[in-house]
Amino acid sequence: MMNDTTIYDLIERHFIGELTEKQQRELRDALKANRKYRDRFRESALISAELRHLASEPAIQPSVKTRSKSSPAFRIGWLSIAIAATVLLALGGGLLFWRADLPATSSSIATLLDGYQYEFDAANAPTSDEFGVGDYTLTQGAITLLFENGVKVVVESPADFSLVSAMQMQLDRGRVRAVVPESGHGFVLATPQGNIEDLGTEFGVYVGTDRDAELHVFAGEVNLHQQTQASQRLSEDTAVRLVSGNCERLISTNDAAFATSAMIGYQRWQESQRQWREDPSTVLYFDFEDRFEHKVDAIQTEGRSSRLADRKLAGNPIDGDVRGCIWATGRWSGKGALLFENTDDRVELEIPGEFDAVTIMAWIQVNRLDNALQAVFNTRDWQAGEHHWNLLRDGAFRVGVSGAFARSCSHQRVPLGRWTHIAAVIDAHRGQAAYYIDGQRIDLATWQPNGPVRFGPTTLGSFGETSDDDSKSVTFSRDFRGRIDEFAVLRRLLSDEEIRLAYLDGNGFD
Repeated sequence: MMNDTTIYDLIERHFIGELTEKQQRELRDALKANRKYRDRFRESALISAELRHLASEPAIQPSVKTRSKSSPAFRIGWLSIAIAATVLLALGGGLLFWRADLPATSSSIATLLDGYQYEFDAANAPTSDEFGVGDYTLTQGAITLLFENGVKVVVESPADFSLVSAMQMQLDRGRVRAVVPESGHGFVLATPQGNIEDLGTEFGVYVGTDRDAELHVFAGEVNLHQQTQASQRLSEDTAVRLVSGNCERLISTNDAAFATSAMIGYQRWQESQRQWREDPSTVLYFDFEDRFEHKVDAIQTEGRSSRLADRKLAGNPIDGDVRGCIWATGRWSGKGALLFENTDDRVELEIPGEFDAVTIMAWIQVNRLDNALQAVFNTRDWQAGEHHWNLLRDGAFRVGVSGAFARSCSHQRVPLGRWTHIAAVIDAHRGQAAYYIDGQRIDLATWQPNGPVRFGPTTLGSFGETSDDDSKSVTFSRDFRGRIDEFAVLRRLLSDEEIRLAYLDGNGFD
């Protein structure tokens, strides 16, 4: 398993063209899987761009000294470049050895970051997830391209487009949405009706079969260059139609008409989650997509409950009773989740049977760690053979099977305020339990096998203890503080690769 240092080294070496094909694939997978690595990639792209700019000019131009920082054409000055070089020295990355005579990048200028049911025409298709200079025809679905300078472009089919360089793309037909960070300022999207030069923007462009175009500026500014017109600067919330060399102002922008990378991620997740619903080994599956059936429960009253639907397609459903939680937004706008915010917020359910093999998966967002132990998924009373899954105050897992093992997984923490995929794969027959965060195994517990795993009365977001007196009342504690978006229990052992793919399928929310 590659660590942060290895990934950062791959990123820096990418910009001096030193990666093998295998290393390029490893970097691509890492960028897809982790937002932290994508942010680092954009930062390195900015530094690389400035170093190339420095090497390409024989002398410092006077205009650089007088250029205002508030000017849209502002570029990082030479002092900033010196600082950037110092940062590279501190990072110890491959860019430390950058030379003007080395290739600036590999043959790839963009990577397929995400996609949904996409297909290319065979004559104009990439050979892999790496896109070099050339022509492409997207016949089905939608994709998100991540350029080496950090520019992110969503392309919807049907589309004919060309990649000219890391700073220019040609759109002859189709619909795209571009999100341009600072490292990509000056990025140009060329159309038959004119060129759109980014000045720090998010914008959408549509080119029809008649080669007329529409430009919608959602944020920032662009320069519009047309052969028969003087260049125009268009600011956010501006939309224009480009017809026969003319520019016609539209009433308003249409944000919904252009897909975002997150929308593609949501569609891909909707497609992939069917496998868990259809899997014959699925014991229960909560997708939290039934929140709109319970709008009345947005304001809860004491003791009130609502139903959390088990969405598996085979067998008797194991619905959960929602106690005190609030239906909220999940990983995507419009997707449901449950917010656990107050004392005794929980979901109660009962899982029958015994398991020699079981996999548990969930997407959670931890807002606070108020208690020494905070329950994610606990059985009531922790009887022999029952599994518990808690978080410690530092974000580490505290897990165990009663009568078998109990331990803290200290290798990696669940972060605050960020959606995180967690999983447990428990092999009671062999006496092994593996735990995962964001698709990576972080711990493996072993014990002498002593019987199957069981659950019975179980709670999401709390731990219930039955009193010893005649009342047999149940007291709840270890309150979870955050959101839960997806939860599944399967009667089989998922492999490391299946866990990684489950994470990737649900990770396209940013």
